[in-house]
Amino acid sequence: MKNAREVFLYFLRLGVTGFGGPLALAAQMQRDLVENRKWISQEEFQKAFALIKSMPGAMAFNTATYMGRRRGGWTGGFLAAIGLIAPAFFMILFFAYTYDTLTQNPWLEKFLMGMQAAALALIIAALRPLAGAFLLKKSFLFTGAVGAALFAVYNFPEPLLIIGGGIFWILWNRRKNSTTIEASVLVTLSLVCLKAGAFVFGSGIAIVPMLEKDFVTDLHWVTHSQFMDALAIGQVTPGPVLLTTTFLGFKVAGLLGAIVATISVYIVGFFHMMTWFPLAVNWLSKQSWISDFIFGALAMVIAAILVTVFRLAWEWRTTPFEYVILAGVLILLYRWKIPSWALVLIGGAAGLFLT
Repeated sequence: MKNAREVFLYFLRLGVTGFGGPLALAAQMQRDLVENRKWISQEEFQKAFALIKSMPGAMAFNTATYMGRRRGGWTGGFLAAIGLIAPAFFMILFFAYTYDTLTQNPWLEKFLMGMQAAALALIIAALRPLAGAFLLKKSFLFTGAVGAALFAVYNFPEPLLIIGGGIFWILWNRRKNSTTIEASVLVTLSLVCLKAGAFVFGSGIAIVPMLEKDFVTDLHWVTHSQFMDALAIGQVTPGPVLLTTTFLGFKVAGLLGAIVATISVYIVGFFHMMTWFPLAVNWLSKQSWISDFIFGALAMVIAAILVTVFRLAWEWRTTPFEYVILAGVLILLYRWKIPSWALVLIGGAAGLFLT
């Protein structure tokens, strides 16, 4: 019980203070839990984290669940997951409850518009570190271009794109080397978020295309403006970006919808981190096909995100000032190390003055 309490208190604190995105959260866990508290060795953490990046689910959430599981067993893994997402969950619920009131105030509406611009800028900026060294490879860019074309022109399902891209590069390199709330609404909401959580690779930002297609384009549960507000709120609160689904679930089916959406989007990654993954880390790290799968899957993820960002910006239908804010946030992001939540608030303030 002592270990479980220690796990919960640490991840609850991280859930309150953990701004900066999944890589920042993972780096904080490495400093605190590996280097300082010695929960596991540096070698085990590096092996596990390299594999977690290729697993479905949010990177930071999966890492937290894995570390909690290693420290405190099943109870530790469960408490780590709850501690990390609970603070942002309640913050986003507050935004969701007050959202309709906020959007009726013209000043706050302008503030939200600026936050939307900043959130889009952060998504664009997240693509470069997400791709990493793969951006230097022409085959990666070509794969991404094919994925973007399939997604934009033929509306090809993103899960099939991601799996297909990963499998293609496994096979290609093997060849080369060898030669009012009804139950039905809640069920649909759960399946949509479950699917999204099952195909998030590398970063929570990767969930954006699937959510936009399901919540906005196909099911018409929210408008483009509401979806972009959800992205902005997800960026300005601590914890994993996947908690954007909490806001969206609330808009669809109230408090119960928020709970269903949150559980559904995390359950796949939670299952992996709590069951077979800790036992298979050493074996997986020795498999040569892992890097090939990541290569192909990540190219498709980035392609889908780029197309979705373009669509969101196209559907914005607002004044040119928001695009000025978007460009300004990108410049700030690349010139100075400003936390993402601060950039979103700066975007909101700019929206007040420029519009």
